[in-house]
Amino acid sequence: MEKYRKFADSFTGKNPCLPAYANAKKMSIGQFLTHWIPGIILLIVKLPFLLLSILGLFLYFQIIQKIIIVPSLRRIFDNITVKINSRILLGLFGFFSLPGNLRLQQNLFKMHGQPIFSNHTSPIDILYLMAMMNPVFVRMNYQADQQKVQFEKFQFLDILKLIFKRDYIVSQNEINEKSQPLEKIMASAKKNNEGPVLIFYEGCNNNGQGVLKCPQILLQQILDNSQNIKGQQFVALNIQYKRKDQFSPINTVRNQFWHLVLLLSTFSNSVKILAKFIQIPGNLKIKELEQSFEGFYKGCGQSVLDLDFNNYVKFLEFWFISSSKNSKYVKEVKTEKVGQRYVQ
Repeated sequence: MEKYRKFADSFTGKNPCLPAYANAKKMSIGQFLTHWIPGIILLIVKLPFLLLSILGLFLYFQIIQKIIIVPSLRRIFDNITVKINSRILLGLFGFFSLPGNLRLQQNLFKMHGQPIFSNHTSPIDILYLMAMMNPVFVRMNYQADQQKVQFEKFQFLDILKLIFKRDYIVSQNEINEKSQPLEKIMASAKKNNEGPVLIFYEGCNNNGQGVLKCPQILLQQILDNSQNIKGQQFVALNIQYKRKDQFSPINTVRNQFWHLVLLLSTFSNSVKILAKFIQIPGNLKIKELEQSFEGFYKGCGQSVLDLDFNNYVKFLEFWFISSSKNSKYVKEVKTEKVGQRYVQ
C-alpha cells in the first residue's frame, strides 16, 4: 500500500481511506469454506426478511405517512415503524443489541432540532442511528470559499441511497432550492417534532483509523447559533467497529452491494458508540470549541487526522484508476468531474 502513502496523514502516518481489511490475513481454504457454507444458508434465509423490511419502510414513507397530518401523531408512527424495521435490519446484519447509555438514547430521541455530529465508517451507522433516535439526516453543501454551510434534508429514499454512497457532500452543481441554512432545518425539526438533526460532519466514510477534521466553518455556524440551540450544547457521537477483516462492517472502497452481501453472511457483529454533550456558551471561541470537540474523539482513542473530505475524493479516484487489482471490488466505476471535486 506504499503507493497510497501520499493520502495518509503526515503526522500519524495513518490513511483513513484504505479498506479496513488492508492488513488482514488472507483466508485459508478451510476458513473460506467454514464461513461460506453456513454463510450461503444465512443469505437465503435472511434475504426475504430484508426485502420485506425494506418494502415495509417504503410503503409507510411513500404512502401511509402522507395521510397522517398531525405532526406529533406522525412522529409516533414514524418512530414505531423506523425502530421496528431498523432493528430487524440490524439483526439481519448480525447486530443484536443497541450499545450505549439507554437514558442518553431516550434523551436524544426527544431532542427535536438538536444538532448531532457523528463520524461515519459504515452503512450500519445509519441503521443504528435510525433505531436509536430516528433523526433528521442532512447532507452538507460545503465549498471552501463559502462563509456558511448549506444543508439539504434526506427524505426516506435518499437515506436508502445514502447506504450505497461513499461520499455525500452536495457539489456546487447540485445546489437547489432544497438547500437551507442549518438553523432553519433545526427550527423546522423542533417545530414539527421530527427528532434531532444528524450531521456526518466528515462528509464521507473512513476506515476507523481516526476521524477527519471537522470543517471549522461548520463549528463556527454552530457557535453563531448557540442561543437558538437547546441548552447551548450539541452532541458528538463516536461510532467504532472492532472487526477489521474481510467481513468488517467498515467500508471505504468496496462495492456497496457486495459489502452488504458479506455482512448478511455473518452470524454476529458488534459496535461501540460513545456520546458527549459539547457545551457552546456564547463567549466560547472557535479554537476552544474545536479543541473540546476533537478532545472527545481523542478520549475515545481516536486520532484526529489533518485530512478532510477532499483528500478522500482524490483517493477514490486514484484507487479505482491506478490498479487493475482493485477491479475485483467494483465492477463498474463511473467518475464525473464536478467543479473541483469528483462524484462517483
